[in-house]
Amino acid sequence: MTWVGMTAVGRLAGALLLVASVAAGCGRVPDVTTLPAPSPSPRPVLLVDEPTTASMNALGGGRIEVVGGCLGADGGVIVWPHGTRFVGDDPLTVEVPGHGRFALGDRISLGGGWIVEHVGGTVPDAPWTFRGQRVPDSCLAHDVFLAGPY
Repeated sequence: MTWVGMTAVGRLAGALLLVASVAAGCGRVPDVTTLPAPSPSPRPVLLVDEPTTASMNALGGGRIEVVGGCLGADGGVIVWPHGTRFVGDDPLTVEVPGHGRFALGDRISLGGGWIVEHVGGTVPDAPWTFRGQRVPDSCLAHDVFLAGPY
């Protein structure tokens, strides 16, 4: 029998029976407060160089973003100057010695040079370690800029 062929009372009784059977089969519906809170986004990998006074002379940087799981800018991963560290999570913020504090989306200019270039350059085989740090394969899939200390 279809809903159309039933009387109004029959449709109401059928609807109540349907709701009661569904509710009985589902058990208790949890309160919103009993649901687990979403986990915060993990921080990206922050590649930081060892102490040095030497630097290449190219200009790098751009708008700070997460690139392949690493902190970088304008589509390239950055190996940040020694001493760079996270200083905030909302928004994600880094402090770069000699440059100041920067959040995701801010623009930064850094001296240095490209150590991995995918077009016309050299791309090391994964896994790759640079100055004692293992560079994640997901980051190595992008160009990598070595920022100098100045």
